[in-house]
Amino acid sequence: MSRERCWALSAFPRVGVEVANVTMIGGAAKSRSWAQMIADATETTVYLQAVSEAACRGAAILAGLGVGIIKDLKAAAATLERRKGVAFFADVCDSFGYNPYEFSRQVYRRLYPEQAVEALHFGYPFREADLEANNAYLAELIQEHSIAGLYMPRPDAQREELERAVGERGFLGFKPYPDLVYGKTRPEIRIGDYISPAVWEVADEGGLIILVHPNRPGRLYDYLDIKDFSAASARYPQAKIIAHIGRPYILSMIVAGIPEEYKRAHNIWFDICPICESEVLARAIEDLGPKWLLFGTDSPFTYMRGRLGEYKEERKFFTNADYVWNVERELPEKEAGYTFYQYEQLRALKQAAAKVGLSSSEVEDIMYGNAKRLVGSARHGKP
Repeated sequence: MSRERCWALSAFPRVGVEVANVTMIGGAAKSRSWAQMIADATETTVYLQAVSEAACRGAAILAGLGVGIIKDLKAAAATLERRKGVAFFADVCDSFGYNPYEFSRQVYRRLYPEQAVEALHFGYPFREADLEANNAYLAELIQEHSIAGLYMPRPDAQREELERAVGERGFLGFKPYPDLVYGKTRPEIRIGDYISPAVWEVADEGGLIILVHPNRPGRLYDYLDIKDFSAASARYPQAKIIAHIGRPYILSMIVAGIPEEYKRAHNIWFDICPICESEVLARAIEDLGPKWLLFGTDSPFTYMRGRLGEYKEERKFFTNADYVWNVERELPEKEAGYTFYQYEQLRALKQAAAKVGLSSSEVEDIMYGNAKRLVGSARHGKP
């Protein structure tokens, strides 16, 4: 059923219609699990009506209008209020509670009980999230705990807002996100659609960080992303660009290696979260060198047992968690052997380092040193 909805929604962009969200009615709307499955499958927000049998209510409204009981159709239709939407992966987000920072600290204490962990933080960069509340929450944490944080700007963010975020609120850069773009389908979105010139300018002038998710169909190998990244890197040489390659970089995509344009850039680092395949990491290390790679966790999202792998030439989150979107699962005996995603990342990095022959200092740079220097440079405004 969920995949059928994906197929149906895929027809709208072909005729120039952008689907921002979906409203669910009828018997299935009584089940939050159904709504969550459709939200995850379609990667959009699914709204539920306060009255699930909205079709019957709508028919009653029209009948009332017909016999003269109801005078204002718009006012009557407004009574069909929508409840809060169910967002993509919302069931994962809900498990973090109201203090995701403290939840993350608990995750680190459990997974790395004898290690000190530092992180680069940002909020939930989704349409369904309250960006202002997320940024305000992070600004408080920056003041209270001196953490490193990235501000989430909307695509039309202006210079005054960005300068205040950096100057007064202590953010070390920006986390723009393609999901915040309206009026375009995902294959149409380019970097300039969700990163305004003001973001680039403020980051360049202050030597600040911009964390970017390659989002186009070709992911890291999309020629338009390569063109846009290369142009931005050259025009804003002091901006510190972090490209999240873990999302698109799977085994079937390593044949061509890292594009030459990225290798030539001197201000683009690559976040390798949550790659769990040693062959992929080995190729990234060989192509880019250890000084340009950053170990990340996507915590607390990756606080589940499983791994990131490949399924039908697409990336796939394998987990034994009972999320409603987790429908294409591996055999129970294989799931029984799952450890945590972050441990699988570490295992893959350890194997790749051995294969490539990295020194202990080079491994330390990927795990900590590179990010520490990058964040330190942004913190002190040193291009």
